[in-house]
Amino acid sequence: MKTKMIAWLGMFAALSSPLFADQLLTNNDFSAGLTGWSTAGTGFTATPGSDQWGYHVNVNITNGGTNPWDVKLYQDGITLEPGYEYVLEWGATRAGGSVNVGLGMSTDPYTDYLSDQISFSGAYLEHTAANGQAAVLHYCGEAVSGLRFYVDMGGNNQTVNLAWVSLGKNAKACDGSSSSSSALTNPGTGPVPYYGALKVSGNKIIGARSKLPVQVHGMSLYWSVWGGERFYNADAVKTLMTDWKCEVVRAAMGVDVGGGYASDPSGQQALVESVIQAAIANQIYVLVDFHSSNAENYSSQAKTFFSAMAQKYGKNDNVIFEIYNEPLNIPWSTVKNYAVGVIAEIRKYSSNLVIVGTPNWSQDVDAASTDKINDPNVAYTLHFYAGSHGSDLMAKARTAMNNGAALFITEWGTVNSNGDGGVATSSSNAWMAFADQYKLSWANWSLNDKAEGASAFQSGISTTGSGWTNMGNVTSSGQYVYSKLTGYAASEPWRTAPKVVTPPTAIKQNSTQPVSQLSVNAVRNEYSLAVPMQHHVSLTNLRGQIVWQANQQEASGAYSFGNARLTSGVYLLHIKSQNMDQSMPVMMR
Repeated sequence: MKTKMIAWLGMFAALSSPLFADQLLTNNDFSAGLTGWSTAGTGFTATPGSDQWGYHVNVNITNGGTNPWDVKLYQDGITLEPGYEYVLEWGATRAGGSVNVGLGMSTDPYTDYLSDQISFSGAYLEHTAANGQAAVLHYCGEAVSGLRFYVDMGGNNQTVNLAWVSLGKNAKACDGSSSSSSALTNPGTGPVPYYGALKVSGNKIIGARSKLPVQVHGMSLYWSVWGGERFYNADAVKTLMTDWKCEVVRAAMGVDVGGGYASDPSGQQALVESVIQAAIANQIYVLVDFHSSNAENYSSQAKTFFSAMAQKYGKNDNVIFEIYNEPLNIPWSTVKNYAVGVIAEIRKYSSNLVIVGTPNWSQDVDAASTDKINDPNVAYTLHFYAGSHGSDLMAKARTAMNNGAALFITEWGTVNSNGDGGVATSSSNAWMAFADQYKLSWANWSLNDKAEGASAFQSGISTTGSGWTNMGNVTSSGQYVYSKLTGYAASEPWRTAPKVVTPPTAIKQNSTQPVSQLSVNAVRNEYSLAVPMQHHVSLTNLRGQIVWQANQQEASGAYSFGNARLTSGVYLLHIKSQNMDQSMPVMMR
């Protein structure tokens, strides 16, 4: 907000200083005419002027062509950085209609990070943080550059006097540590929307959104063969999240065993995808595990599999690629050579976290740490079984971390390394304390009812979640792990984080007419309105970013939404018009 305008509008006299520490726009009060601004569209004029407010730009739209929403002023080259709150506000007059203002991808008008649409009543309208109308975005994603700030005039035979626009930012830490910030919010119901994608930072794994070291806990499914595949279903994953308080699930796809991926690629891939989709729906992380101890002999199959998974799910923050389960006693150089080739395929489509097994049953993390893979988002696998492994393996892990390697415990057991025996309670407790000390994430082996010590369930348990909290159905190992998972839940920050109460899009309603009933067909990606009307529709992801939007004309029948670029997951469908402001969560598949 500009002080010369405040002086004229006495009601805002108390706001005598700029609201933002940093102003991101060139010539945001148009005191230099259109200097610094570009124009788009045809059939309009945009000329500088002045009146009782001071400077302004006059936009007269005579014929906006086939899409008058393309009539706009814009500035390119704007960057969003994590750890800031971005606020969009402005002042203008117009006889009627509405104006869109936003910040989005310059190459894709339907991908907005911050946008606003308000309707005019004819008088001067100040759209400011002071009166609660500004659009606000607390950004905690990865830095993104090359964005376009635009003012979209819209509508034919209209005149807009635009007095000022402001896109400002104030520091607001994503971890809630800044005195000017509140705690990091959770825009969803699981750990993924809170932390964001997991990323390697030094010898730690952090959340791309939270910017802090992340430790998540969960369960590994048993091999996807030999009966373990019975648990590869959506109900099992949902119960793990809701009842067992899991934040991560591991799909341990058998490869070079009877019925595994090498002999049944389509069947095994379908099992893994069912787990991935369930993890996405429940907003938890999923380890996509190439469960082999000879993966270097199946490099071609691994590239095919992970290429397909990265293309289909590699944009989902939930997905973690575990490309080698447990190498045998072979040189790290052999494992590394295999990993580099597979990672190259993944990186064609995804920057998500990749975890690489280490020699000697994923115990020689120290060897891997002296010759790390040249990729910024690779961690290394540490496996232990409390009945067989202790301080010597912990020392290897410390050496690896001291050498700058990030570790992830993708598999561990409470029993002996052969998967059998009784619970080694004292050693398990020591390992839990070790993992907590270094914030190492883990998945326990295994969610199965096989008659062995490491299984979580007694034989004959339901494979879809029924009876899983009845400890009579749970083994000694399962009871130990269940107590840990439910115990950690009380201190997991994403569970108690404040919810998002203000979306990045602010709407001003000018009508008291009844809302038109909205119905959605998520399978066909279509929606319909009981009363057809001209409206604006948008999809917002769990980070609060508008990822698709369109202006729809009045029409009977169903409207399509979304596009092929969108990944599967939960979105918010938002319908806006003069007579309607309604949202509904939808699952894109």
